[in-house]
Amino acid sequence: MFKKDEYALPIQRLIDAVDKNTAVNFAILCAERVLPLYETQFSEEKRVADGIAAAYQYLNNTIGVSQARKAAFASHSAARLAEKGSAARAAARCCGHTAATAHCKEHAIAAAAYAAIAIEIAEGSEGKLKEREMQHNTLLNLAERK
Repeated sequence: MFKKDEYALPIQRLIDAVDKNTAVNFAILCAERVLPLYETQFSEEKRVADGIAAAYQYLNNTIGVSQARKAAFASHSAARLAEKGSAARAAARCCGHTAATAHCKEHAIAAAAYAAIAIEIAEGSEGKLKEREMQHNTLLNLAERK
């Protein structure tokens, strides 16, 4: 599904080692960086941003897993409005997986990967490498706080 890079396995191992709330926080940080790539094309479409909002609400115990999953499905549905292979579509997928992380923390791995893909499409391979390095460092910092 994703092209592997030097950060894929370290990020996966860190996600495996942290608790679900840490994984949700990490996914939110990834999604917030790429959401503008979707919103610049689809400013009226709120389902993608709602995926991030659902993740926050899950962390604040104001919604449960089933509501977060509904937001994830809605975000993925909104992703289909964007052109295949576009940064906007990858950003929307990132946001969908962010909401889905409430269900299963491994979705944070996909959220990070889609964020990197969105940035690679928008900025090129150097941007992707910087994003993946930032993701890895961010996740290390979040893991150390626990």
